[in-house]
Amino acid sequence: MSEDNPIVAPNKLDLSDDMEQPLAHYFINSSHNTYLTGHQITGKSSVEIYRQSLLAGCRCVELDFWNGRTEEPIIVHGYTFVPEISAREVLEAIAESAFKTSDYPVILSFENHCNPRQQAKIANYCRDIFGDMLLDRPLDSHQLEPGTISFIINMRSVSRLREDPGYHRSGIGIEKIDRD
Repeated sequence: MSEDNPIVAPNKLDLSDDMEQPLAHYFINSSHNTYLTGHQITGKSSVEIYRQSLLAGCRCVELDFWNGRTEEPIIVHGYTFVPEISAREVLEAIAESAFKTSDYPVILSFENHCNPRQQAKIANYCRDIFGDMLLDRPLDSHQLEPGTISFIINMRSVSRLREDPGYHRSGIGIEKIDRD
C-alpha cells in the first residue's frame, strides 16, 4: 500500500466524526458474555475482562445477574460449569475503567435473574459506585447524542426472574430453596 493506493479511503480516516446524531445512528462496539475468558459452557469468568473490554474501546458490556448463595448478587453464565464472579467487583471495575480511553457513553446490558432483594442491592451498588456517571433520569431523544452524553453510564435491562422467589442459582443450575 502507498499514498497513491490506500487500503482505506482517506476521508474515512478522519476521526472528527459527527457525534451529534442520535445514539441509535451509530455502530456501538459491544461485547456479549463479557465475563467469559473462554468456552461458554466450561470456561472461566473474570472481572478483569470488563476492564480490558472497556480499555479496548468497547462501549456496551453484558452483565448476567443471578442470586448468590450469600445474598450477594453474582455474575455467571447460567446453567453451565462457568464459575461465578462478584457483581459488586464487576461494577467497581466498570467504574474504574469506563472512561479511561473514551468519554463516549457506556451501556450496561443487564440480564437479570435476581429476586427483588438482590435486584435492590444491584440498584444500590450502581448508585453508590457510579455516582454522577449514572444516567438516572429519562432524556428526550434529541439529548441522546454521543457528543452530549459524555461520561455517562446507561443501563438497559432484561428481567428473566422466575415468579417464585424461592429459586436461586446453585453450582450448575437453579434449585428450589426449602425455607422450613
